[in-house]
Amino acid sequence: LKARVDDADAAAAATDDILERMRADGVAPSTVTYNIALHGAAMRRDADAMKRYLAEMRARGVGLDRITYDILAKHLGRIGGRDAELRDLVTAALTRMEDTGVGVDRRSFAVALRAHAAAGNAAATRALLERMPSCGVAPCAASYGHLVAAYVNAGNLKEAEAAVFKIEDEPADRGMEAAAAAYRKLMAAHGRAGCADEVRRIASAALERRMGPAAKMLRRAAASAELDAHRRNRDAAGALRAFDAAVADGVTVNVRMAADVLAAFRRGRNGEGGSGDAAMTLQFLERTEALGLQLDEHAFYLALATLAEAGDEEGCNALARRAGLADSPKTWKVLRRFPRLVGELKAEK
Repeated sequence: LKARVDDADAAAAATDDILERMRADGVAPSTVTYNIALHGAAMRRDADAMKRYLAEMRARGVGLDRITYDILAKHLGRIGGRDAELRDLVTAALTRMEDTGVGVDRRSFAVALRAHAAAGNAAATRALLERMPSCGVAPCAASYGHLVAAYVNAGNLKEAEAAVFKIEDEPADRGMEAAAAAYRKLMAAHGRAGCADEVRRIASAALERRMGPAAKMLRRAAASAELDAHRRNRDAAGALRAFDAAVADGVTVNVRMAADVLAAFRRGRNGEGGSGDAAMTLQFLERTEALGLQLDEHAFYLALATLAEAGDEEGCNALARRAGLADSPKTWKVLRRFPRLVGELKAEK
């Protein structure tokens, strides 16, 4: 049942065939059997099969054990958040574990919390958190982290921030990591909303806490989120300041951050580019080269488009040749306002 099969449909059919033969021969599939079937379905990311097996277990009175929850904990985050029926089955299974006296712990609740958080179902996530103490399970930093994720995925950033500040520091490193992960989710959400000031405010509040080894990752996440905000707002000066501040703060900048800066320079998407954009772009390319950053094709095309929109034919020619983009049809499309240059590049190809 667990063998790797290239054809997912064949693997699912084989599993169902074995389960059917067991029933026909009077051998009731046990928790172990269903665990193997669930594992195979999870590896294939077959949510329909997982729902079917969980429903069968419930209908036949087959109990869930720790291994069942280990399987769900590992795979539900990838496929369960998008499937309401599977989320409901998992929540029902958690209730059945309580009713039948099977011990539940943080891991058991974490499976259901993760599923509802991925779907942005904050009410269900909060209800599960409130149930935990009555089961003798104390919510931890990671538990509240799921509530933060639920509010972020629902687009309610005000409540997400309130949930972040409920996370209490724990002696264990895992507690700090969970708190840091919650802050990163919140900053990334504000970055996607174009709120650079909010990103800086939250980063400052987070770094005032005892984050230990997680502080370095928080600084990088804050820089990335702020650059994303400036990119979305087409704020070239703000993006450049944020990039320089990150470098000065010892953050290890990467190609994606550089691409966000170059995208912010592209104020000329509607043909309104100016020489300032072109000059800033060329200076920034020199800066990334000095930092040892190897820009990818996407970043170079952002720079090339900015130069083209600014009317810098000479700069476009030099950059296209330098980046190895000179013989690409995509390059010719970007440079269509320079027919002579395009003709030269095509002739050389």
